[in-house]
Amino acid sequence: MSKTPSEFEVIVTENVKSLVREKFANLKNTIKGKTNALKTHPYDASVSERLRHDLVGLRTVKIKKNFLMLISICKECREQNRQGFLNCKGCKNRSDNSVMIFTIGPHDDVYATAKKFLKRRQMPS
Repeated sequence: MSKTPSEFEVIVTENVKSLVREKFANLKNTIKGKTNALKTHPYDASVSERLRHDLVGLRTVKIKKNFLMLISICKECREQNRQGFLNCKGCKNRSDNSVMIFTIGPHDDVYATAKKFLKRRQMPS
Protein backbone atom coordinates (compact mmCIF):
# COMPACT_ATOMS: atom_id res chain seq x y z
CA MET A 1 0.00 0.00 0.00
CA SER A 2 1.47 3.38 -0.98
CA LYS A 3 1.38 6.32 1.35
CA THR A 4 -0.82 9.35 0.80
CA PRO A 5 0.91 12.70 0.13
CA SER A 6 0.27 13.87 3.70
CA GLU A 7 1.37 10.59 5.27
CA PHE A 8 4.76 10.34 6.94
CA GLU A 9 7.19 7.50 6.42
CA VAL A 10 8.15 5.98 9.77
CA ILE A 11 11.65 4.52 9.84
CA VAL A 12 12.25 2.06 12.65
CA THR A 13 15.93 1.54 13.38
CA GLU A 14 17.38 -1.94 13.81
CA ASN A 15 18.04 -0.99 17.44
CA VAL A 16 14.29 -0.51 18.05
CA LYS A 17 13.30 -3.64 16.13
CA SER A 18 15.69 -5.66 18.26
CA LEU A 19 14.47 -4.12 21.52
CA VAL A 20 10.82 -4.82 20.66
CA ARG A 21 11.60 -8.41 19.65
CA GLU A 22 13.85 -9.23 22.59
CA LYS A 23 12.60 -7.14 25.51
CA PHE A 24 9.24 -5.54 24.82
CA ALA A 25 7.27 -8.08 22.77
CA ASN A 26 4.35 -7.70 25.18
CA LEU A 27 3.95 -4.07 24.01
CA LYS A 28 4.15 -4.83 20.28
CA ASN A 29 0.49 -3.93 19.54
CA THR A 30 0.65 -0.70 21.55
CA ILE A 31 3.89 0.29 19.82
CA LYS A 32 2.35 -0.49 16.42
CA GLY A 33 -0.62 1.76 17.24
CA LYS A 34 1.68 4.64 18.21
CA THR A 35 3.74 4.09 15.06
CA ASN A 36 0.57 4.29 12.96
CA ALA A 37 -0.37 7.56 14.70
CA LEU A 38 3.05 8.95 13.74
CA LYS A 39 2.27 8.29 10.07
CA THR A 40 -0.56 10.82 10.07
CA HIS A 41 -0.09 13.16 13.06
CA PRO A 42 3.55 13.24 14.24
CA TYR A 43 3.36 16.89 15.36
CA ASP A 44 0.16 16.42 17.37
CA ALA A 45 0.78 16.95 21.10
CA SER A 46 -1.30 13.86 21.86
CA VAL A 47 1.11 11.79 19.76
CA SER A 48 4.56 13.25 20.50
CA GLU A 49 6.18 15.87 22.69
CA ARG A 50 9.07 18.14 21.69
CA LEU A 51 12.18 17.99 23.80
CA ARG A 52 14.10 21.07 24.82
CA HIS A 53 17.55 22.27 25.82
CA ASP A 54 20.29 19.86 24.72
CA LEU A 55 17.70 17.50 23.21
CA VAL A 56 16.19 19.97 20.71
CA GLY A 57 15.34 18.20 17.46
CA LEU A 58 14.07 15.13 19.27
CA ARG A 59 10.61 14.13 20.50
CA THR A 60 9.21 11.49 22.77
CA VAL A 61 6.14 9.34 22.24
CA LYS A 62 4.52 8.00 25.40
CA ILE A 63 3.80 4.28 25.04
CA LYS A 64 2.59 3.84 28.61
CA LYS A 65 3.42 5.34 31.99
CA ASN A 66 7.20 5.75 32.23
CA PHE A 67 7.78 4.06 28.83
CA LEU A 68 8.75 6.09 25.75
CA MET A 69 9.90 6.09 22.14
CA LEU A 70 12.54 8.59 21.08
CA ILE A 71 11.88 10.05 17.62
CA SER A 72 12.83 12.83 15.26
CA ILE A 73 10.78 14.34 12.43
CA CYS A 74 13.17 15.04 9.56
CA LYS A 75 11.55 18.32 8.52
CA GLU A 76 11.63 19.66 12.07
CA CYS A 77 15.23 18.55 12.55
CA ARG A 78 16.29 20.37 9.38
CA GLU A 79 14.32 23.51 10.29
CA GLN A 80 16.12 23.56 13.64
CA ASN A 81 19.46 22.90 11.92
CA ARG A 82 20.11 19.83 14.10
CA GLN A 83 21.32 17.40 11.40
CA GLY A 84 24.93 17.77 12.56
CA PHE A 85 23.93 16.91 16.11
CA LEU A 86 21.70 13.94 15.35
CA ASN A 87 23.77 12.66 12.42
CA CYS A 88 21.17 10.10 11.30
CA LYS A 89 22.35 7.53 8.80
CA GLY A 90 20.84 8.30 5.40
CA CYS A 91 19.66 11.76 6.44
CA LYS A 92 20.38 13.37 3.10
CA ASN A 93 18.34 10.71 1.30
CA ARG A 94 15.25 11.02 3.49
CA SER A 95 12.29 13.21 2.68
CA ASP A 96 11.03 15.88 5.09
CA ASN A 97 8.01 13.61 5.64
CA SER A 98 10.09 11.01 7.45
CA VAL A 99 9.99 10.12 11.14
CA MET A 100 12.94 8.29 12.68
CA ILE A 101 12.39 6.08 15.72
CA PHE A 102 15.73 5.78 17.53
CA THR A 103 15.07 3.92 20.75
CA ILE A 104 12.34 2.68 23.03
CA GLY A 105 12.19 1.79 26.69
CA PRO A 106 11.77 3.07 30.22
CA HIS A 107 11.94 6.86 30.60
CA ASP A 108 15.39 7.03 32.19
CA ASP A 109 16.91 4.58 29.70
CA VAL A 110 15.57 6.54 26.72
CA TYR A 111 16.96 9.85 28.00
CA ALA A 112 20.31 8.27 28.90
CA THR A 113 20.54 6.76 25.41
CA ALA A 114 19.67 10.10 23.78
CA LYS A 115 22.33 11.97 25.74
CA LYS A 116 24.95 9.28 25.10
CA PHE A 117 24.38 9.30 21.35
CA LEU A 118 24.18 13.09 21.13
CA LYS A 119 27.50 13.31 22.94
CA ARG A 120 28.99 11.03 20.26
CA ARG A 121 26.96 12.86 17.60
CA GLN A 122 25.63 9.64 16.10
CA MET A 123 22.10 8.41 16.70
CA PRO A 124 21.50 4.66 16.88
CA SER A 125 20.69 2.90 13.63
